[in-house]
Amino acid sequence: MTARNDITGDALRTKGSTDAYRSGWDRIFGKKEEPKEEPVFHLRSYGDVSAADIEALAKAKKEAEELARQEADALRQEWWKYCADNQSTLSVELSSGNLVPTFEEWRKLVGR
Repeated sequence: MTARNDITGDALRTKGSTDAYRSGWDRIFGKKEEPKEEPVFHLRSYGDVSAADIEALAKAKKEAEELARQEADALRQEWWKYCADNQSTLSVELSSGNLVPTFEEWRKLVGR
């Protein structure tokens, strides 16, 4: 026996899904698109700035960050080389009490 609505007397049964149901389901539970990361610059003092100008600034900022990272990596590699090359002479304890200089101690030793 089918269940009935007490007020209307209609049979209670599941109906097929509609287009509105399907689009709502996709909107709520569907795959979300990853938002594009837009560069944010505060350029109030420059007035109107085109999208190409903003892209150029973003590219220049990214290149500067990469250059700074490469320089820091080169300095760390030089420190490791110094430590490896001077292991026998580094047996004298340094101010930190370590047998191998910290990065900051090495920078003072070599004048960087």
